[in-house]
Amino acid sequence: MEKKNRNKTLLTILILMVLGVAASVFVIQSGIFKAPSPANTVRMQVTCDGGYAIITYTAGDKKTDETLTVTTPWKKSFDVEDGESVFLTAGNPTQAGTITCSIDLNEKQWKTDQVDFPKQAVACGGIVPHK
Repeated sequence: MEKKNRNKTLLTILILMVLGVAASVFVIQSGIFKAPSPANTVRMQVTCDGGYAIITYTAGDKKTDETLTVTTPWKKSFDVEDGESVFLTAGNPTQAGTITCSIDLNEKQWKTDQVDFPKQAVACGGIVPHK
């Protein structure tokens, strides 16, 4: 009788171990324990009626060292981490028409600014929020 009980106990332990391993594999494969990715995609854009603009930008550790003259429409994308600063300024050297800056965060409009002459510059920026 003792041998039957011992065999039942061993079989129960074995079944529980197999179930435990299977559950662990399932949980690990499902990604429950993975940390969320802090990477974000930022897309900066400038449009200007005059065909070009003077810009500066910062996106985390990527930035302009001095002002850049670019043809418009101008677009540039960066990957940035949560909590990093993102700024874009643009000036209209033609002194006519409209100038617009916008920043999309993870494919959604995040910041935008637009002015008409006689105002000649726009600025967009902020700190990327934590997810």
